[in-house]
Amino acid sequence: MKLKKKTDLKRASTRPEAQYASLSSSELEACIEGLRDGLQSCPRELVGKAVRFCASLLEEACPGESLEVRVVPFAACKVLQGTRPDPHNLTPPDFLEMDPDIFLRLSFGLESWQKALPELKIPQLSRAKELEAFFPLLSVKK
Repeated sequence: MKLKKKTDLKRASTRPEAQYASLSSSELEACIEGLRDGLQSCPRELVGKAVRFCASLLEEACPGESLEVRVVPFAACKVLQGTRPDPHNLTPPDFLEMDPDIFLRLSFGLESWQKALPELKIPQLSRAKELEAFFPLLSVKK
């Protein structure tokens, strides 16, 4: 009889849904100002909190397990209905990795998907292009 693999609690607690970060209006304004200045003036903790918050919004907007959106080093979320991940390693069949700066700009509507597309380096067969319909996640004044 095979034993089930134990769940790694430390790894599970770092997932965005385990840390639904709420973003206050003052934190949101500080993050947007930081994005306009190039994100260097924004504290790392605030950037991480904003990325986790937006990742949880993206997961709620388009639930699924077909595409993994990775915002290194802060968050990863699985979205889009379709092909399920391999049950042996839980890796989705497709992924998109982007910088926190680009992810937050898209999430807040400070940059269009078409303008960010060359920086995203999406593979030809990727379903990541379907995410365009879900951005921006929040509308803010430009």
